[in-house]
Amino acid sequence: MTDSMQPAEHISDVLIIGSGAAGLTLALKLADSDSDIHIDVLSKGPESEGSTSHAQGGIAAVRDTLKDNDSIESHVQDTLIAGAGLCDEAAVRFTAENAKDAIDWLITEGVPFDKDEDAAKNGRDEYHLTREGGHSHRRIFHAADATGKAVSDTLISRAKTHPQITEVRRALHRRRLQGLPVHHQHRHLLRRRHRHGLARRLPCRQHGVQPVPSDHPLQQG
Repeated sequence: MTDSMQPAEHISDVLIIGSGAAGLTLALKLADSDSDIHIDVLSKGPESEGSTSHAQGGIAAVRDTLKDNDSIESHVQDTLIAGAGLCDEAAVRFTAENAKDAIDWLITEGVPFDKDEDAAKNGRDEYHLTREGGHSHRRIFHAADATGKAVSDTLISRAKTHPQITEVRRALHRRRLQGLPVHHQHRHLLRRRHRHGLARRLPCRQHGVQPVPSDHPLQQG
């Protein structure tokens, strides 16, 4: 894409908006599952600009139920208790039950979670797990105290080298993608007003998107 002020059209097999952990995970899994599709990932700035790379702490998952007598049910109950009745139990249970597969996939992709040095001295290849607030067992996988950055850097690197994935930076600035123009006029002013608690509706062009025209190919079934 060029920096022209004129609208530009770009057609994708799959279009993913956002280059954080969720967007890149989807892009990589789709690309690895179907060699015939090409995927575009839209990013309004540098790939690591989002919240993923700023996450510290770690990722909770019960990967070995024999270690420390931990269990998925314990993980579920810890989460529900910490949530003080605000958690959706079905969502909590789904997350806890699939956490092991998610961690295994991240490890396969190359995320450098910390290893247990004491276990390594005894010839065992184990990860260093921590216990954080609300958890009854040591089940937190981490990369020092910058786990989000480790995850983000790894997925960005994998996506950049994948032949079926293309990143389009700042693609939402004065562009028309498939008939969906998004305007960011006076965005800097809006941010400044938010910072001082004075945000209000600005007298500029309407932000957001316009419907795809009825004669556009996207509307033709």
